[in-house]
Amino acid sequence: MTHSHDFDFKLQFTKTGRPFIIVDNFLTHAEYLTVMNELDTIIRPNMRREDTGGAVSQDGKALKNNNACFVNDMYTDPSHSPTQRIMKKFFENKGFTNKLVESHWAFDWFKKFGVEESMQFLYYDQKDSYGKHVDTFDTTALLWLCKEPQGFEGGDFIIEDTEKVEFKNNRMVIFKVGTYHGVEPITRTSELEGHGRYCISKFMRPLA
Repeated sequence: MTHSHDFDFKLQFTKTGRPFIIVDNFLTHAEYLTVMNELDTIIRPNMRREDTGGAVSQDGKALKNNNACFVNDMYTDPSHSPTQRIMKKFFENKGFTNKLVESHWAFDWFKKFGVEESMQFLYYDQKDSYGKHVDTFDTTALLWLCKEPQGFEGGDFIIEDTEKVEFKNNRMVIFKVGTYHGVEPITRTSELEGHGRYCISKFMRPLA
């Protein structure tokens, strides 16, 4: 994982014309260490597999096959979470926000309105996946993380059945409501505890 703090933005489109943005190096090295410490020592041990929200199929079957929890499940005041505070840079780092707004008109609402948000932590272990679905918030940002060295293969991100984004540590993908997406199963290559695939999901919409 690079230690640079230069946000590497890549605007791409699905074959159906939906925009999505890939951002590499979202966290600085110091931020990465802080977030991974919280994920490994506080969040992951308290995650659960059932009753964590998420998409379901037409017959009501859960599409989420992983461990998860929301930040509000862990903290009465989410601002006590170091990760929650760090992820605020999505709005508070003007360099990042300006790049996002300038990348495509679909994201220009970030400079016009306040933001209502929800944040969820997910952890994928052996054979875990997330079936294809759509989110209900206006904009979703997914930050992918893992311990180094990476202890799994797979876990790539599928968009609209036409695009595949390879998992990369400290990579974020941002996309709009209605974008069909999912996560392929992972295969563990290490037996070390906590060396699976982490995801921090930020769900955002304009504040009414």
